[in-house]
Order: sequence, then C-alpha cells, then structure tokens
Amino acid sequence: MKLFLDCKQQIDFWNAPVVFKEIAKLARYKHLSHLGKIIKSREFWKYYHRDERPKQKIPVVKFNNLYFIKRFVGVTYAKITSRKQFENLRELLKHDYWIIWNATANAIVKLSNTSDLSKFIEDAIIKVLCDLDERFYAS
Repeated sequence: MKLFLDCKQQIDFWNAPVVFKEIAKLARYKHLSHLGKIIKSREFWKYYHRDERPKQKIPVVKFNNLYFIKRFVGVTYAKITSRKQFENLRELLKHDYWIIWNATANAIVKLSNTSDLSKFIEDAIIKVLCDLDERFYAS
C-alpha cells in the first residue's frame, strides 16, 4: 500500500478493479489495522477539494491518487476482514463508491449467518425511509 500512497505519478483508473482484486489477494490480516485507520478517517467517506482537506489526511503524496487509494483500501479491507469487523462492514455498505460496497457485500455474504438477517432488514428499511424522506421532503 505504501507504494501507492507514495506514488508521485497519477495512477490511471481504467484497470483499477482488476488491480484491487489482485492486490487484495496479497493482503493479510496483519494489514487490517492500517487499512482500518484510513477507513475511519473523514476523508475516506467524503469528497474534499485539494485545498479543503481535513487535518487528518489520508497520507497520499499525490492528491489525484486519493480516489484510487480510497477504492483500494475499501476493497482490500473487505477482502481480508473477519467476523470481528462485521459492524465495520455494515458501515462500508454505505460508502459512495460502488466497488467498495460491492466488495463489502461479497464479504458479508461470506461471513454472515442467519442471526444477521434482522440487522440487514433493519438497515434496508432505514435506508429506504431516508431515501423516501429525501425524495419527498428535501427542499
């Protein structure tokens, strides 16, 4: 991951999903805490202009690579996580990037058991109600 964080050239996105899947195969559980720190940062969850970044920045050398790093971190985290991080996976389903929530959904399917169904039904109902509220009552 440090290789990507320290990259001074812009990383092109055209083949990013393939790169993420292959690199995630190399990641191990020991990498989870570093990935988790990035996921917990505000910058992972929200778009910031270059000059508006929060104080706790994702440590990327080239700003244009930030979006690659976010996708890389989210996909890799989902691939190597365990049942212990199940609540974090539920949160990752709310990320804006489809590649992150897709990898997260796959991880959840792999790690879930029947006792988790009620949590997902609750999450889905809340999501639908919030979306309907925004649609009908947002100004």
